[in-house]
Amino acid sequence: RLALLTLFSADGRSPTSRAQMERSLSMAEQAWLADGNHAAVGAVRAARAIMEGELGEPMLAARLAHDALGWLGDQDHNWRAGCLRLVGSARLLEGRASEARQTLQDARTHFETAGNSYGLRATLLKLGDACVLGGELRQAAELYRAVYRSEGVELIDKGTALLGLAGLSYEWNELESAECEAQAAYQLGVRLADEPLQVRATLALV
Repeated sequence: RLALLTLFSADGRSPTSRAQMERSLSMAEQAWLADGNHAAVGAVRAARAIMEGELGEPMLAARLAHDALGWLGDQDHNWRAGCLRLVGSARLLEGRASEARQTLQDARTHFETAGNSYGLRATLLKLGDACVLGGELRQAAELYRAVYRSEGVELIDKGTALLGLAGLSYEWNELESAECEAQAAYQLGVRLADEPLQVRATLALV
């Protein structure tokens, strides 16, 4: 938990913070291995996978997540969901739409069971992307709208959902809607000072 708190702190991406997270995770893993606590080892390895995913290493994160799943118990819903989301996201990057969708659907189920709305929204966005890749555009639109309209949705998730909807509107030649959605996503990016969101929205507008 200390490693994840460090990761999501203001300087969580710095080399010093990363070294601190690695030390914390290694110490925890060694202790739980010595104790024979498989579920705890799985949680540590899941945390390491999530860390790599947040630090921009999706394929490494997926490999670590796949390993962690072999250690986690069936009732470790949050950890299993996080690992499944990483594996599903990697399959999506590889263009394996059907496999990605199934894995992400499993992640969705675990997040719903755990009551983790943050993880659930992130998974629904990825599920929408998987549906787009698989040509299921109406289903993708429903997923993006579900995130956009969900209670307590974070602005970054709202912006990502808007970009997904803008892409679909463009695909359906609904150009006015596409422009409005992309522009709204851009404004959210400005408000959040989120450069990647601003760039993606600008490309959509172009």
